[in-house]
Amino acid sequence: MRKFRSFLIVLLFWPMPASAEPSHADIEAIAAHTQRLQETYQQGLSISFGMDEAEAFIESFYDGEISEADLRAGLDPFLVDVDNAIAGYRNAVAAGLQPPPIDDPKRARAMRSFSDMVVSLADRLDRQRAVVDTLLRAATSGDDAAYQVASADSLALAVEMVLAENVALETSQLALSPTHPQFGLNLSIIGGNEAVAIALRIIEADLRNEQFDAAAYARGVAGGLRRAEQGIDDGEAAIEKLIGSVRGKPVRTEQDRYSHEFIGRLGDAYRMAFVIERRILDAERDFLEFLRVVSGGGSGLSGDEMATRAAAFQVALEEHTAARMEQQAFRLQLVQEFASTMQTLSN
Repeated sequence: MRKFRSFLIVLLFWPMPASAEPSHADIEAIAAHTQRLQETYQQGLSISFGMDEAEAFIESFYDGEISEADLRAGLDPFLVDVDNAIAGYRNAVAAGLQPPPIDDPKRARAMRSFSDMVVSLADRLDRQRAVVDTLLRAATSGDDAAYQVASADSLALAVEMVLAENVALETSQLALSPTHPQFGLNLSIIGGNEAVAIALRIIEADLRNEQFDAAAYARGVAGGLRRAEQGIDDGEAAIEKLIGSVRGKPVRTEQDRYSHEFIGRLGDAYRMAFVIERRILDAERDFLEFLRVVSGGGSGLSGDEMATRAAAFQVALEEHTAARMEQQAFRLQLVQEFASTMQTLSN
């Protein structure tokens, strides 16, 4: 089964109160480190998503859609590539992902939290690889009980990855003013992650034949989605406040002119970010409502139809998440350009 994960490495540094602003050189260093974290983590997530595809391929065999010979022909060489990719990821994180020195303790803690998340993914990839092996053994031996347990273990690991991202995001919130657009953006991602994690736990509990309070789970999903929507609303309001903070202010120097221009461009970038977050929220809300109906036995859909609906949600979520990451990269570029230009203008 494919899992639903998002991804964000957060901007920590602009704009902040003047007394708390790092130097332009520090901003540039932090942005460069953030970009390196994002690229490395994306490398790890690509490996994880590849193993999701391997699990789906095993499920096709388990459901009788392909032969064991076809399974082995496609899976065995792929898993060799996965092993090499995991080793490559370990080498990448071992090469050094320590954040640059930052005087502000809240920013330093946030950067360490993201670095730790990226490094810890290596161990989670090893555990996911072990789950793939267990699924494969269970599927080929016809051990239904073992297959169900391994499927549940896979979902539990996906939940762990989603919540690890939330820990890093929540730590980063300490380095941001609640009136910063990024604060609302983080909150929207945290809330959406919470809702998805709870939905995955429902499926996991069902696979383990465990009792669970469906009403409590439903409240948890609803609460996560409300937090996501509140984050979007707060972030959109913060954009207008940010842009309004320079509107009408005198432009006395080239630095003033460039700063005003930068804030306008950054505001436009955040506006687009929240358009994407609303699309993600709508997709999550629709799919989680679908899960609620299914869990209540009222969908009237066959197993194949439910799988098709889940796959369509996953495709939509991946498209929106890719757009989210593109916007994140664009904002990083803006900040790096700002720091470099302001340094040049100051000389």
